Amino acid sequence: MASRRFRGRRGGTPPTGASRPGAPLVGSGAEPKSALVRAEAALRAGRLGEAEALCRRLLATDGRQPDALHLLGIAALQGGRQADAAEFLGQAAAVARRNPDVHSNLASALLGLGRIQEGRAALERALKLAPSHPQANYNLGLLALREGHFAKARRHLERTLKAAPRHLDAIVALGVALAESGEFEAAVGRFREVLVLHDAHPSARLNLANALVELGRPREAIGHYRVLLEADPSSPNVHFHLALAETKAELLPEAILS
Repeated sequence: MASRRFRGRRGGTPPTGASRPGAPLVGSGAEPKSALVRAEAALRAGRLGEAEALCRRLLATDGRQPDALHLLGIAALQGGRQADAAEFLGQAAAVARRNPDVHSNLASALLGLGRIQEGRAALERALKLAPSHPQANYNLGLLALREGHFAKARRHLERTLKAAPRHLDAIVALGVALAESGEFEAAVGRFREVLVLHDAHPSARLNLANALVELGRPREAIGHYRVLLEADPSSPNVHFHLALAETKAELLPEAILS
């Protein structure tokens, strides 16, 4: 099993995240297409209620319209309604069996419900259709990371980053896989890469600090823990690791500190 020191996602949450819908799956007239375009625009803008209303209007006419089911499932997923998302996306997957985004998003809903094996199967279906699919590879990488299969995690995460080089959570997760494999210098490079792009990324900073401690550089790590505590002064996890780093710094020989 993976160690608790390094974390690919804050709080150890299950892999989730919706892939953005692609072009409509079917052409069924100008009016449905227009409604789908408006629903997708509303979804991208965060207007989940509007997107859902447009999709339900389409489904009232055609209950198996795959794009409407897919968008409705994504809206439910983004709204935190995992069970509804799994229902709608499962229906979409039954109709649009060759759409990898549908299977990937179904997997996200299933994983969010703790249905790990079903979610894994949906991710594997997505990768059979699109081997480089970034979100499916990312979620499989997180599953492998959580299960302690670090080489497998690295393969999936590297595929994610080949397709989506700025996927920050995937960079962090790859850093975690490297750290768990004992490759702390390489892990530090990955965590720093994220902080260059997003200085306030807490998971990258926490994992960077932990890796620096493992490399025998606790004083450098202390600065990162203190930055984290400025943002979240009550974090017990950060206080714990800061105390460990301060103890290790006090025990370092003077020759190393000077």
